[in-house]
Amino acid sequence: MKWKKLPNGKWQPLTKNVKEFDYYMTNDFKKKLMLKLKEIWVYCEICKTKYNLAVPCIHHLSDSPDHQKQYLEQKRKQKQSKSSEPVREYKGLYE
Repeated sequence: MKWKKLPNGKWQPLTKNVKEFDYYMTNDFKKKLMLKLKEIWVYCEICKTKYNLAVPCIHHLSDSPDHQKQYLEQKRKQKQSKSSEPVREYKGLYE
């Protein structure tokens, strides 16, 4: 998107074409979206807790790249905790 500088020091889009302006990638849109999502609370049956949509629980993450990174990080931590547990040997039925 191309911008032009106004005499008062502010910036204005060069064209009014909506297709060129990607509003959804701006920081203003992201901030407004997060404020709205923080107001919406949902109860998770698996966790037995309430969470807001801005910071969902691990069971309700979206398909966004940030949430997928968070999900993979959680899974990696779970695997590490399982591997650090002591392995019990099976000694048989009568031992």
